[in-house]
Amino acid sequence: MTALADVARRTPLPHSAQRQTRAGQFSSEQLDAGAVTSLVLLRGRRIIQPDTLELVAELGEDDVWRDADGIPTESIAVPVLRAVPRPDPDLAAEELRRRDQKWLKDALDSVRRLAEREAEITTEDVRDVLTTLPRDTRSGLSVLMNRAAERRYIARTDATTPCRRRQSGGRRLRVWQSLLLTDTDERTRQAA
Repeated sequence: MTALADVARRTPLPHSAQRQTRAGQFSSEQLDAGAVTSLVLLRGRRIIQPDTLELVAELGEDDVWRDADGIPTESIAVPVLRAVPRPDPDLAAEELRRRDQKWLKDALDSVRRLAEREAEITTEDVRDVLTTLPRDTRSGLSVLMNRAAERRYIARTDATTPCRRRQSGGRRLRVWQSLLLTDTDERTRQAA
């Protein structure tokens, strides 16, 4: 005898999980209600997957459930959807902006301290003193140096120097002049 039975429970799913189900298997009312009814086919002593018609388990003459390979089984594992965070894009963007602003504020303090000690600096010198790097290192350091120049910590020069890092491919770095180091500070530093 063949029977089609609803599994006894209805599982409410989050809106995002509804889209991941195969919509053709469920009525629009079920999807709109936020619940999906799971179905299995009961064919005599067999449990069948409704979408593939593959045997899930069969009750043997000895009253022992066996899987499709005939191995005794005491339960059937049903995959469960896992909760996955889906951050709101606007909130995520705001959080990244907040972090970038905090990084820039802290990094500007580092550039200021470096400019108080050194007559000339490069982004490589700045990298050496930073505790963290920006999300996008190249553009982040460019923004940092330009902000430091706006605050009159440093000034752009036309001079360049080779990068010390091997992975730079011989790229040259702009040299920035400190505006915070006075002539007296420089003479004292050179004398020492």
